Amino acid sequence: SARLEGLTSILAKEFGEKISLANPWGNIYEPNAKEIPPISSSDSLSFTTVIGLAMRGIKITI
Repeated sequence: SARLEGLTSILAKEFGEKISLANPWGNIYEPNAKEIPPISSSDSLSFTTVIGLAMRGIKITI
């Protein structure tokens, strides 16, 4: 799970790159949109897979 404590730090050290958690709403809503669901960033990560599957085949231009 991407929510494992310290995972981003471990990966950053291992790969020598800056690592950050994904924003599952990033390709759906415009930056600073007011429609973003009122759930925490941590809980949003639980939806990453289903959002990706739901968007399969959909062509969206933001």
